[in-house]
Amino acid sequence: MRRARVIGTIVLDSQSIEFKPVAVPSGREPEPIEKAVRDSVRAMPWLATSHSGAR
Repeated sequence: MRRARVIGTIVLDSQSIEFKPVAVPSGREPEPIEKAVRDSVRAMPWLATSHSGAR
């Protein structure tokens, strides 16, 4: 949930779109904070250039 919330905040807020994350219990361990940091860093150039890097 952390990664989705971070990416949603960065990408959707940049477009003035409000969202409310809804947690769904899964019984799994939370993902490491490093993944959220990595994805947030990857989102910044995407916002700046509108280029995802996908071919």
